[in-house]
Amino acid sequence: MAGPENGASPRQPEDSDLHVRLRTELGRMDEQMRSLLDAMDRLQGLLDAVVAITRENELPSVLYRIVTTAMDLVGARYGALGVLAPSGDELEQFITAGLTEEERAALAGTDFPHGRGVLGQLIHHPEPLRVDDIAAHPSSVGFPPNHPYMGTLLGVAISVRGEIYGDLYLSERQDGELFDADDESVVIALAGAAGIAIENVRLFERVREGAEQFQRLLLPTLPDLRPFTAAAVYRPAAEPSQLGG
Repeated sequence: MAGPENGASPRQPEDSDLHVRLRTELGRMDEQMRSLLDAMDRLQGLLDAVVAITRENELPSVLYRIVTTAMDLVGARYGALGVLAPSGDELEQFITAGLTEEERAALAGTDFPHGRGVLGQLIHHPEPLRVDDIAAHPSSVGFPPNHPYMGTLLGVAISVRGEIYGDLYLSERQDGELFDADDESVVIALAGAAGIAIENVRLFERVREGAEQFQRLLLPTLPDLRPFTAAAVYRPAAEPSQLGG
């Protein structure tokens, strides 16, 4: 039987194995590159979110912006921020986002959550919380009637000057997947920036209130003009004058 020309031995199986290994390695590199690009997009989104939050100068606007920003970063359908009462063991305020008009109407007359059940878990144990099935969680107490379905939960505490200010809650990823470690990491980072933004706004409000009180003290005492009535009125600089033509 004649052998291969020039005495060369067949190497086709080895070439085939090499191609398989190369394709596998290229596939792995492609996956790593996609993960890196996703991480860069999330980082850019986080930086943009921090800038947007710090532009707000009213506390209600800041709190709502924190919720909607967190929803955008992880693709959550629902979000909420619960502000702790001074006692620290329940919620005194609950800011929500993501509910449709129909869902809000269905919940009309229902009191907002005060921190029982799974939400209370984060109040008493302020470590990041990921729940894949709320109904199966040991702390679950169920939802009120007409509440939209929520099966998953990602919760992170927000601290201001070293004290827990409130808790950020997210539920139901838009793509139907469970919240993962990357979601948790980006929300933790956002919560850190949120705490700074909240403190800055509270400081701004204290300074503004102090300035307004000082300016009121400077209002002149008018003479007795009876039978006429006169009064000095304080108008904040931010309010436009009504006297101009």
